[in-house]
Amino acid sequence: MKITIFKFFIIFLIVASLLGCSTLVRFESEPPGAKVYVDEEYIGDTPIEKQLSDFVGNKYRLRLEKEGHKTIRTEIDKEVKVLTLVLGLFTPTWIPLLWCYGPKSFQRFELKTDETQTSSSTIINSRPDIIVLVDGEEISFGSYNVSVGEHIVGFELNGEYYESEPFFTEEGLIYEIN
Repeated sequence: MKITIFKFFIIFLIVASLLGCSTLVRFESEPPGAKVYVDEEYIGDTPIEKQLSDFVGNKYRLRLEKEGHKTIRTEIDKEVKVLTLVLGLFTPTWIPLLWCYGPKSFQRFELKTDETQTSSSTIINSRPDIIVLVDGEEISFGSYNVSVGEHIVGFELNGEYYESEPFFTEEGLIYEIN
């Protein structure tokens, strides 16, 4: 059985482009030792590495927390995966193009000291079906430290949005949404 150079080239392109379907992402912070959550799943403390898919539709939500520092909530930075893009353009199906925009392999964050953390309270969202906003900032399932003082809490449930009257949080108290 004779394999032509063209068939070999096509098989090589498909295999090579499918091997690039994920990226090993390294998370670092200054100072180190921040707890890292990807899509609300705890993956460890910085510095840490995690394999993440390069699928173009993925939006990874990231949260970094460290005692005495402000929490960082953001999406993971992404980039075009050039090799997968080029190889995908030369395959007959173009399916590999679905994995040509993934996370950058290095994510670094500077954590700022939180002077208000000494006088704070905690809001816990124990309902994964509710999106909670505190002073306009979304908190998903889990806990969120807020400074002592007046806050507005909003809830989104089944596409409907509800907003509370301003309320005052007290130091050390825990407010649970259930």
